[in-house]
Amino acid sequence: MAFCDFMKELRNKNSLTQAQMADLLNVNINTIKQIESNKIKAPSSRVLDNLCNYLSEDRLTVMTKILFRKDETIKCENEFVLSQANVLSRYMTYLYLEGWNIDEAPVTYNTVDLGELTYAGQLTKKREPNNKIIIESIGATFDQDRKEISKDEAIYFITSSMAAFFCINQVILKGIHIVFDGNNENQKKIFSIFKDLKLNKIPFNYQLVLFNSNDGVVEDKKDLRN
Repeated sequence: MAFCDFMKELRNKNSLTQAQMADLLNVNINTIKQIESNKIKAPSSRVLDNLCNYLSEDRLTVMTKILFRKDETIKCENEFVLSQANVLSRYMTYLYLEGWNIDEAPVTYNTVDLGELTYAGQLTKKREPNNKIIIESIGATFDQDRKEISKDEAIYFITSSMAAFFCINQVILKGIHIVFDGNNENQKKIFSIFKDLKLNKIPFNYQLVLFNSNDGVVEDKKDLRN
């Protein structure tokens, strides 16, 4: 969802005028007009904090609503798929708040060897235009019923994902983050298997991330560069 759409919907939902919204956010009315005309693309830190106070929600939750729109026309009865989508959107928002821009989510690349490859998103480090990464969920490979995997399966996953990564030549990518759901006991167990692997260092940013989407924190991670 664009920031302009978020603000319009919020204001209309609460029957607020632009002047009233300006008072709530402690900005002038011209700022609200610029936001709603899409001239201001993202909230400043002060405006975001004032939105959080108004909505009684944390920065991660509010920013996730701004960046990602839930399309009510899309019907999905698979709770696991929905939970994974929520984890990924909150993780990408977490990175946004840590200094990354979300270029596209989801993102699809066309490769010669593997055809289309789709990932949760592509992000670029702010003020570092050449530092681009992609985000993928471990749940895309190991479904909700997998409580454990063998070390061979873990190594095969890493080598396969690296091979796919190097097939992408549409854009120069610097790394990939594989996200594990810190609120899913099965994925926490699988993460521990990955973490215990003894692997050679690799020359690019490959991170396995255990992310608690409820608390908005990285509980643990394994950086294969180290």
